[in-house]
Amino acid sequence: MKVKMLTTQSGSQKGILVEGFEEGVEYDILPRLADIFLRHGWAEEVSNEVKAAPKVEDQDVPPVQKPEKKALASPAENKAEEKEVKKPLRRKRK
Repeated sequence: MKVKMLTTQSGSQKGILVEGFEEGVEYDILPRLADIFLRHGWAEEVSNEVKAAPKVEDQDVPPVQKPEKKALASPAENKAEEKEVKKPLRRKRK
């Protein structure tokens, strides 16, 4: 259940962890805890109605530019890059 806190309070949703609920913030909490907050006047219920998005009229919106694709390196270039990577030295066993 969604509630908006009217005062800062603490409470536990499942009886294990005590959480802080700050004034002016909306929370989606279990109905049992929401009922306590509502009955004491510490919170008000927030409706679950979905607000319609504002209509965007056709405007001069620039087209989305796709990033340039890079050509894949040739096998010879890949080998040259591999040689640059240094491997850790191993000690010879006696």
